[in-house]
Amino acid sequence: MPLYGQSFTLTNPSNNGLNSPSVGGGTAGVFTRASGFLAYYEICRHVQREGWTVVQDPTGAMGPYAYRGNQWVSYDDVDMIAKKSQLIRDLGLGGGMIWALDLDDFKNTCGEGHYPLLTTIRNVLGSSKLSPATSPSNVIGQTQRPNQQVPSQRPIVVHPPAEGVHKIENEVCSDEPFRPHPTDCTKYYQCLYGRYTENRCPPGTFWNTNRCDWTCGTSTSGNVP
Repeated sequence: MPLYGQSFTLTNPSNNGLNSPSVGGGTAGVFTRASGFLAYYEICRHVQREGWTVVQDPTGAMGPYAYRGNQWVSYDDVDMIAKKSQLIRDLGLGGGMIWALDLDDFKNTCGEGHYPLLTTIRNVLGSSKLSPATSPSNVIGQTQRPNQQVPSQRPIVVHPPAEGVHKIENEVCSDEPFRPHPTDCTKYYQCLYGRYTENRCPPGTFWNTNRCDWTCGTSTSGNVP
């Protein structure tokens, strides 16, 4: 379940419905700084403070989209996240996945509470109750002694990092807020609380200097996995 939206720059601002032509990704968010990508807390700020128009699907089959001028974004709001969470319960699935924790409105910027999307998921899935286990009937036979033989353990081999690859994770950081991953251009390191933490760009984007960007705009030297 996405805690972000995919944004686009419309070819014609007057043509702003579904499947409208675009010239590429939308303007990068103030905080996420990635073209074509907006965190939920950035989207709700646009809607509440900048007057973006929100259009809901009348059938309720998909999340809303919002637009203003030539900017357009589709995303999941609280209602759609609740429907997807309920579907997980109805299908008896083991759980759901989100992307990503820090993209929800964790500061209650838009007045829906702290982490409104994650809270909705928890409220729907957290109330699930397991069916009571049934006792086996007509059990035949006796229990056996457990095998006391201690299995032999294979030696644990620790492989050193590849030659020439410098490990950045958990390094102390100060001047550089971001650093590229040395081998994977879909990843990058961000300075958080004084140390570098590894992150991955949204699907379809790659790290480019100080933000995730579309393939055509990247200039990093890492490898695409």
